[in-house]
Amino acid sequence: FLRKVYSLLTMQLLATVTVIILFTFVQDIKDFVHRKLSLEKISAVMYFYFEKEKCSCKDPISQELVFKFSGFLRKVYSLLTMQLLATVTVIILFTFVQDIKDFVHRNDWLVLVSLFATIGLLIGLHVKRLDHPVNLYLLAGFTMVQAFTLGIVVTFYSQMVVLQAIFLTFLVVAGLTSFTFQSKRDFSVMGSGLFAALIILIGVSIIQIFFNNSLLDLVISFAGAIVFSLFIIFDTHMIMQKVSAEEYILATITLYMDILNLFMYILRILEALNRQ
Repeated sequence: FLRKVYSLLTMQLLATVTVIILFTFVQDIKDFVHRKLSLEKISAVMYFYFEKEKCSCKDPISQELVFKFSGFLRKVYSLLTMQLLATVTVIILFTFVQDIKDFVHRNDWLVLVSLFATIGLLIGLHVKRLDHPVNLYLLAGFTMVQAFTLGIVVTFYSQMVVLQAIFLTFLVVAGLTSFTFQSKRDFSVMGSGLFAALIILIGVSIIQIFFNNSLLDLVISFAGAIVFSLFIIFDTHMIMQKVSAEEYILATITLYMDILNLFMYILRILEALNRQ
């Protein structure tokens, strides 16, 4: 029963994201649905709501900055949506297709290939992040490698746990993003504390490898989920306030990796609770 529920729910979410992408990129649909109110105007209104003390609507220069900012946000979240859609599709294939599971489990070397490919693509993205369209090709390659790596990981988890983790991650990310967009707090002060927490988390995770304690693993998983939830808030705020409009590739990768790490920790939490 639960498998049917979460399978149907996952397909619903995939269908919804697909429709959102169509409404975002197909101009005829945009014109038909919204002839008088463009996405730029909506984004501008949102921006003025958050930044009304920093610019004047009557100033042409400020208006130009607002439209540039709205275009930046549109690029970031459009690319991020496509990344997540591709990643979820790969995860579902690796979770439900037994032949793929068997192939992955028989070929351990695939993990090393994906690791070196990730490093190479990250270096390439750092060097070519402002070089269009090379940066988009590299981003697509990076997304597929990360989706493949995550697909390998989920083959060791039950189907129900994977579907639950996808659903919970979607809810958490949507809630945190909405909260950050609406909040007027300065989350940039969280930066140093979050990076310190990340270093501690990595150190404790390395120690856990040698002790293999189930309770410690559960504590680390909860801590990791909290840390990367806060990173989503922090990075979303930085994208809105600090990141240059030309750095949309960097912004997209940052949010994408935050979400993937959050998914991994939620997956570990659900698996641990399921065992108990």
